[in-house]
Amino acid sequence: GKTCVWFLVGASPDLAIFVICFFFFKQKTAYEIYQCDWSSDVCSSDLIEAFCHRVRKYIGAYLAVLGGADAIIFGGGIGEQAATVRARICAGMQWCGLALEVESNESAIGVTARISPTDSQPEVWVIPVAEELLIAQDTLNCLKKT
Repeated sequence: GKTCVWFLVGASPDLAIFVICFFFFKQKTAYEIYQCDWSSDVCSSDLIEAFCHRVRKYIGAYLAVLGGADAIIFGGGIGEQAATVRARICAGMQWCGLALEVESNESAIGVTARISPTDSQPEVWVIPVAEELLIAQDTLNCLKKT
């Protein structure tokens, strides 16, 4: 059996998931990792649940501070590619009106799409983000300042 050793990186939960996935799923690409059936591996499932719990806490905190929101946006690697993770993040968030449309969520992989029912508030969207481009632009701006 596998030995389950995992951790969460405070500054970047994404990094913790990627590091663990890399060790447990060396033969897979990042896209394949996002598409894994996380429920089939207890260790991976615990890691993803801890990640989802953390994201739910942040969403709840922001909703409380802002007094609600018009929309929740999923972007970036996991946000764009992992329908299962999006669903687990949104599970239990009905108290604030947050709901997912299962078919829309499952088909929204790397495309701009609303994944909440049309009558729900806040709206939930998947919006692809060119993370590499944003990082390159920020780096260039920093270099210009020096």
